[in-house]
Amino acid sequence: MKNIKIIFIYFLFISNIEAQTNVYHPFPDTNAIWCETSFYLLHTYIECPSIAYLAGDTTINNIKYKILLANQNCFGLINRGGIRQDTINKTVYFCIPNTTTDTLLYNFNLHVGDTLPITYNNSGYNYVASIDSVLVGPTYRKRYNIHNGSSSNGCSLIEGIGSTKGLLYPLNGALGYSFILNCFSNAGQIVYPYSPNTNEGYCCAQLLTEVITVYNETAITIYPNPASDKIEVSSRQNEVSNIEIYNLLGEIIYAYPTADYLSPITINVADIPNGVYFMQVKTSEGIFTKKVIIQR
Repeated sequence: MKNIKIIFIYFLFISNIEAQTNVYHPFPDTNAIWCETSFYLLHTYIECPSIAYLAGDTTINNIKYKILLANQNCFGLINRGGIRQDTINKTVYFCIPNTTTDTLLYNFNLHVGDTLPITYNNSGYNYVASIDSVLVGPTYRKRYNIHNGSSSNGCSLIEGIGSTKGLLYPLNGALGYSFILNCFSNAGQIVYPYSPNTNEGYCCAQLLTEVITVYNETAITIYPNPASDKIEVSSRQNEVSNIEIYNLLGEIIYAYPTADYLSPITINVADIPNGVYFMQVKTSEGIFTKKVIIQR
């Protein structure tokens, strides 16, 4: 009887995994972060971890994309282009900056034995050797294990995440270089690798927090602060759609009309009493909050 119960639980578990993997898991459309590292193998040199970050919307050639920012090679976050997806056909496209046409980045409509199509990060000679599942957050997703024809290149494609080499890095690596996806975060939570009961991924989470903190701090510039009569607000993306100032009780005491304005924007605060306030600025990258001091 005990063995029957164990077998029943096992098949119930397997059925649950199959149900989860039979549903396509698209890329998230916001708050998604890929933490990656590249290794220069010839000199055992490790570059600083890089971040790829989905931040707001943009329109290219009348098509909507998600802005992709990255801090590759230890520099600050820069615009790497736009990402869009076709969930019906299970495809993801990438448009590099200053261009109006995109390139296929991922195709998840694959079967064992299929040759991967030519994409932004795949120059060819790769095929699907096997398909299994991997835990991403609390659910299982399909994982396509890639072979290059002569040997395994240690790369897999995971639905909703992309390559285990990194979001944009080449699947077969590059001469003298190797790449790895350290972790993937969505909505502030490390979901790959997923370790709910251990500290695995802690360092990755700490890195994400530090990078995004710096990113948020540089997204909006307020000058001067403290201010007496006027404040100038500048946005990294040059467009501001809404500005609100709150007191410490959470009450709105100032609201800039909702529209798209090119920064910098000058706000008159001469009628606001001395004190500490919070300014909320909405841009195409998201909503950012800064502490503001009025002092005369």
